[in-house]
Amino acid sequence: MRIIICIIFALSFPILLFSQKEDHIWINYWENRDNPNYLDTWGASILNFNTIPPTIENRYEITLDMDKTNHIVCDENGEILYYTNGMSIHDWMHQPLINGDTINFSGIWDNFVAETYFGEVKPHGFLTNQSIGSIAFPNQESEWLVLYHNIDGANFTGLSELKSLLIIKNSDDQLEIVNKGVIINENLQKYGGITMCQHANGRDWWLIQFEDDKTFTYLIDPSGINLAFQQALPFTVRLSNGQAKFNQQGSAFASYTWRRTNLTGFSDLMYSGFDRETGMLIDPKMYYIPDSLLDVVSGIEIHTNTHLNNGLEFSPNGELLYICNSYEVYQFETAAENLLDTKKTVGEWQGEYCDPFDWRALYGTMQRGPDGKIYISSANQCTFMHRINYPDKLGIDCDVENRAVALPNFCMGTVPNHNTLRLGPIDGSPSDTLGIDNHPVAKFTYEQDSMDYVSIDFVDLSYY
Repeated sequence: MRIIICIIFALSFPILLFSQKEDHIWINYWENRDNPNYLDTWGASILNFNTIPPTIENRYEITLDMDKTNHIVCDENGEILYYTNGMSIHDWMHQPLINGDTINFSGIWDNFVAETYFGEVKPHGFLTNQSIGSIAFPNQESEWLVLYHNIDGANFTGLSELKSLLIIKNSDDQLEIVNKGVIINENLQKYGGITMCQHANGRDWWLIQFEDDKTFTYLIDPSGINLAFQQALPFTVRLSNGQAKFNQQGSAFASYTWRRTNLTGFSDLMYSGFDRETGMLIDPKMYYIPDSLLDVVSGIEIHTNTHLNNGLEFSPNGELLYICNSYEVYQFETAAENLLDTKKTVGEWQGEYCDPFDWRALYGTMQRGPDGKIYISSANQCTFMHRINYPDKLGIDCDVENRAVALPNFCMGTVPNHNTLRLGPIDGSPSDTLGIDNHPVAKFTYEQDSMDYVSIDFVDLSYY
């Protein structure tokens, strides 16, 4: 048994202790509409990272379903500001924002709307990962830019659209949506992967989108979102969902998707360096990973990935990269010339199941938490999440713990989509011209083994 203690020191300006908390509350919610025998499994499972370890609780006042699309933004105090399933956006009072009851309407909208046991008809969220994201608008008070993909791309045919809307706080102190449905790009080959990294100036943001063998790289600054340039790639990006991430240092970018050709499936793992000043990918490479292995229970060869469960995340120190399919978790060393040469299997499904429906507790999507651990959703509906406890450690010492987090409710397998936070400007760089200063916050946890009190693990959570 280990006891976790979190200690924070502000090296300058204590107010920083109460900033950079946009990702401190996670929501997992899925309403079992068809089976009234499981009413006690309904409600929202909350992971609250305002405490370390996070508090896990049930909130019945939250009623917005999140099938896969999941984006939550907290205020400077780490309290819910707004959250969305890609079809509706709710506020801290758990009601739709003004003009936010319906966003991203499309030709297949009705496929994701259902009647609940209580007779309500409501959107239950799109089945896509990272298809919506947002940031506080640079140099604007109480304005947030939301970017999202047209869900018609979920048909896996044709191209996807990138759209935007603006959330403002009106004179009545209510959140309101304006300029909804503005088309930014109609020619995207890949949907999902909406994640942003801060510019080296500490104010603006970068967003990368893809079409075939090139990127659309956008700069978000006080003037709005603008196409900065297109970058040619030495490979082709396939139409698929999946996860995309920048590392915590903002120096690397990775994307992990799945595709099928006839009866053969592959996972496409893209890895690249990233320049926060220019927005350029540095030496991007694509790796193709077959997605079949023997089922650990039946011994039958199966496909291990779908468009929904291919998880990806960087370790906090950026030296390791993790991906997973339904049955295994892999680790790679990012400094290697060829990532595949360092591939290690660090986690495996051990035959665990989820209550109350006895489904397999397989691996899904990944998200690094504010506590420095990596959380892995179940690939399907479940009452558990998995966790990588020491993701900076090499090999099996990273400790992939299956069913590590017991949720109070039965939830769809999902994790929230967050940007790369707590970066600030690159001090002394050519872009460091805005007078924005980094005021470092020293933050760490330590875990003391209660059976061996001299055995202590330290985790560095410092930023700036």
